[in-house]
Amino acid sequence: GVVFYQMLYARVPYAGLNDYAILRNIKTTKPNYSDANVSEEALDFMQRCLVPDPQKELLGNKYTVTLYFIRAISL
Repeated sequence: GVVFYQMLYARVPYAGLNDYAILRNIKTTKPNYSDANVSEEALDFMQRCLVPDPQKELLGNKYTVTLYFIRAISL
């Protein structure tokens, strides 16, 4: 999700001056999705991948991730 976000927005979704600040921002902030012109599929893919709770994120199902990624980059 982070790499995909960086490819589309040319910046990281969570920034900080050090590792502690980055981890805090992952837990307390949400990435800004409003700056780039991206498809609904790409936005949905990123939002599902960038969920801070590993139990709820999309990456647990590699087949689903592959389908989302293929749809997102083909639009």
